[in-house]
Amino acid sequence: MTIRSIRRTAMLSIVGLLLAAPTAMAGGEGWVHDNMDKAKELARSEGKFILMDFTGSDWCGWCIRLNDEVFSKDHFKTEAPKQFVLAEFDYPQKKAQTDEVKAANKKHQATYAIGGFPTIILADAEGKAFAQTGYRPDGPEKYMEHLNTLVSNRTKIVDLLKQATTLEGIEKAQVLDTALSMENMIVHDAAKYEVMIIAADADDAAGLKSKAAKRLFDLRMTAAQASDPAQAEVILNQLATELPDLTEEQRQQVDMTRVYIALGAEDADRAIAAASALAEDANRPADFRQQAALMIAQANVLKKDHEAAMRAIDRAIAIDPDSQFGMMLSGQRDMISQQIQMQIDAMKSDSEKSDG
Repeated sequence: MTIRSIRRTAMLSIVGLLLAAPTAMAGGEGWVHDNMDKAKELARSEGKFILMDFTGSDWCGWCIRLNDEVFSKDHFKTEAPKQFVLAEFDYPQKKAQTDEVKAANKKHQATYAIGGFPTIILADAEGKAFAQTGYRPDGPEKYMEHLNTLVSNRTKIVDLLKQATTLEGIEKAQVLDTALSMENMIVHDAAKYEVMIIAADADDAAGLKSKAAKRLFDLRMTAAQASDPAQAEVILNQLATELPDLTEEQRQQVDMTRVYIALGAEDADRAIAAASALAEDANRPADFRQQAALMIAQANVLKKDHEAAMRAIDRAIAIDPDSQFGMMLSGQRDMISQQIQMQIDAMKSDSEKSDG
């Protein structure tokens, strides 16, 4: 996740902006719903791959569009089941789900590092993912062409990785780079191959070391964001060892990701400690420090502390009041305060209902 997207996520949460959307079950008939074991069993017995749709059926606008424009169309309903078991895993905001389904879907979200919706995962019959995609325009025919390309590329990657075992130096790096550069594809043990490329093109003569380093950074960040705080720290420390020469922007992403992961785990104290250190670091850019202060506000929302959250908002403004971000926060301060209080009231109400 980039710093910009983290800031956007926090602002959306604080300001409370939510775009209402109708509910849309993926395709309806012919889909397995919230049942990974059944999807795997069918894929094994029918000799098919699995197409997993990770969706927010009653709130995610792009999910609803994908269903309406692709999954619900006759062409997709006819062609997709020829090679895929279709499985939907739903993360609704209003639709009722059992605790068992919620827990299982949360586990699947972590397993496949699902960071947004809709996410489409293609996997073999054992659930081993080989491609990831999402919403695409142009209807069911083009979407099926896209899926067929992903299946074809799976075979190509297997062949390229096998070929690389017979090569050395730049030739090895080039073949591995080809395998790892295929769009939307998931290569297992990809980090291992990226390290191989970095070693094979150590002086970056072919420009492959720098490409591999960027991909390795993205891989480790994705893995960290899908982990609990303790495991994420292990991954981020491993990244620092593998890539000691991070850019300033990458360092910012790593540091802010620690805060973001703590928030995701609802560890408000950990998030506040990490974000406070960043907000107080005068050597960091002002906009980065403002983002850190915003995360402190979000953590205090988790603590149901309106006063502390607003102090953090004021802190973000004070860091650079004349910046576009500072002026936006200043101009919307009253609205932000109201929205924070509404969030806290809703959280308290939920707690009281749970206790009752």
